Formats: sequence, C-alpha cells, structure tokens
Amino acid sequence: MVALVYLILKMLNWDSFEAGVAPLIILISFLGALQLFSIGFMGEYIMSINTRVMHRPLVIEEERINFEDNTPLIGEVKLPTSAQKSEKKQVSNDGR
Repeated sequence: MVALVYLILKMLNWDSFEAGVAPLIILISFLGALQLFSIGFMGEYIMSINTRVMHRPLVIEEERINFEDNTPLIGEVKLPTSAQKSEKKQVSNDGR
C-alpha cells in the first residue's frame, strides 16, 4: 500500500524525487508482503496439521433432532445386539 502511494507520488512529481528511491521502496514493500503471505500460509498449514493430530470431531452434538432414536451420538459406542443380550443374561444371573 505504501509502495503504491509512493509510486503515484513519483509519477505526479517526477523531477522532485531522487533517482533509485522509488524502486527500492517498491521492492522492500513487495518483499515484506511476500514474507507476511508466507508466514500466514505456513500458519494455516500448521493449524491444519494440529487439527488432524488432535482427532477431535468437527462438531460436538448435544442432541439430534429428526433422526432415528437408535443413532448414536459421536463418541458413543453402540454395542452389538448379541453383546447386549449377553449383558442382560449376566445381570439376571446376579439376581439384580
């Protein structure tokens, strides 16, 4: 942004500016912008790696609306029907 303003001023007042100053300011501003872009790009990349490594779900559901009742929420473990039957048998054998 500074380089663009300086370039416009240079074009309007061509004789009052020293030779070589405008290209230096434009080059320095361009390289600074390139560095900021690179740092931002690396930050986004590192954040995506961090998100994948943490193994968190994208959304945490408190409740589901308009779904079947037997659909488990994320993180819940739904036991197979045979395991549920064997649990019921164990409970009934204990007398509880």
